[in-house]
Amino acid sequence: MKRTKSKARVQLFFVRLSQLFIGVMIIWLLLRLALGDIIWWVALITTYPFLLTFPALLLAIILAVMKKRWLSLGLVALLVINFIWSWGPLFGPNQSYAGNGRSFTVMTYNVKFNNEHEDDMIEAIRQADADIVGLQEILLRHTERLGAEFEEQYPYKLFTQPEFLTDVVIMSKFPVIEAKPFQLMPRMMSMHVVLDVEGQPLHVIALHLTPNQLGSLEGQSLRSRIRERFTIRSNEITELIFELQTIEDPVLILCDCNFAETSQVYGRLHEHLNEVHRAIGWGFGKSNGDPLAYQRVDYIWFSDGLAPQSVRFEDPAASDHKPIFATFQFE
Repeated sequence: MKRTKSKARVQLFFVRLSQLFIGVMIIWLLLRLALGDIIWWVALITTYPFLLTFPALLLAIILAVMKKRWLSLGLVALLVINFIWSWGPLFGPNQSYAGNGRSFTVMTYNVKFNNEHEDDMIEAIRQADADIVGLQEILLRHTERLGAEFEEQYPYKLFTQPEFLTDVVIMSKFPVIEAKPFQLMPRMMSMHVVLDVEGQPLHVIALHLTPNQLGSLEGQSLRSRIRERFTIRSNEITELIFELQTIEDPVLILCDCNFAETSQVYGRLHEHLNEVHRAIGWGFGKSNGDPLAYQRVDYIWFSDGLAPQSVRFEDPAASDHKPIFATFQFE
């Protein structure tokens, strides 16, 4: 008798918990649809959906075992709706881009500022042998070595101002026509150059946008940190869009953007540019070196006038980000 009552209490607990999850997921999906990332906890779940989806999937399995099939199916249906909405385009047919003329290759790579395997990092860049390379989290001590190691392979190298502790670098096999003043406040980890690709001007922008850094709140509340960092990043994207509106020639952005493809700012930037993996890649295409992370934060964006031919993710070489390597042609 006691065992029967105990079993009934356990079942009632999971039923109530599943009803709570279903309610929270419906509210989250509706608020995400209506307001984007304005509400901090909606933005948190949208950026890190595993916080809700993994427990919901586990709960759906438990309910199925308990033969609470309708509740289990309800959770599964909401998970499927979110999956299709968030990542459906990544698992659909690719768009075809017709290019002509010479192919050129590009790579974006966050090397990790405290990477203890610099030789592996240097070798990863050397072996990729991309025509254009955008690097993030470059320390001052890296710049001299990059200059020496790639003196011949990359005759054109642009480093940002030396007073910054860590920043972005662009290395190119193509001549530099112009280095434009472009600094995203407040971190100023940005660079805009114009390259001469065999007579065709190509604008290349390297970026390292503001990270969330939720693992080190430094006295802030989680709500305050999320509101602060999402606001800063939204402002950075606004400034970037203003910069894009001044460009008439083809443009590439090589970016550790620190936002997920499910975020509102990704959608804002996608209104102006295409993102190479979303355009011609397949699957999650995760760029994070952490095996448990399936969201991307590193991207290669491209404008009209460029036709991507291939994209792949390279060995991270002891970084926490995988290099992204893509091939393009001019349209």
